[in-house]
Amino acid sequence: MRSQRLASRSYGVYHMAWVRGGNLGRMIIGGSLLAAGCTQQAWYEGFQASERQKCETLLSQSAMQQCIDQVNNLSYSQYQREREGLIKNSR
Repeated sequence: MRSQRLASRSYGVYHMAWVRGGNLGRMIIGGSLLAAGCTQQAWYEGFQASERQKCETLLSQSAMQQCIDQVNNLSYSQYQREREGLIKNSR
């Protein structure tokens, strides 16, 4: 009985930390968007940060590094040029 309570309690602590961590990440990204006036660049940087966090969950160090390199591959200025080109071509 006592071990079940302890197991349940530790699960609750880990679950709360995980939930808080996820909310904290969302709050940081959301806050940075608001602080930057919701600019496209702030959105893009928040998106990149979120994608890098996903990369960190990969088990293999090489897979993690490859994922991070892919996320960091496109700078905001490159993204903006490609985006503007797509908008022009769609008209």
